[in-house]
Amino acid sequence: MLIRDLKTGQCRGQVIGINELKTHDAILEAIWKEKIAHLPHPFESEHHKMEHTHAPGAEKSHGHDHHMLAHIYGLEHADDKQWMINVITELAAHGYHGDPVE
Repeated sequence: MLIRDLKTGQCRGQVIGINELKTHDAILEAIWKEKIAHLPHPFESEHHKMEHTHAPGAEKSHGHDHHMLAHIYGLEHADDKQWMINVITELAAHGYHGDPVE
């Protein structure tokens, strides 16, 4: 997902994998940490079924691992439409537009 400023259309951040934000926008980063990062993602509930190549507890520092490993190992994952809707709604409430990309 690309995150843009609603007024200017300027790209302010990018969601990498599941729930990991890449941004230089301090306000967006704070909103993400306070309002969005804690939202449950349906894919995380399937995480225990995947083989891991990182140390225990390191999962949160590798937000893309869940998604990549699922595709590598053929694990079907839950539909994340509701998560996307929740994130986009929260971003819009704070002056940002979430643009999902595949």
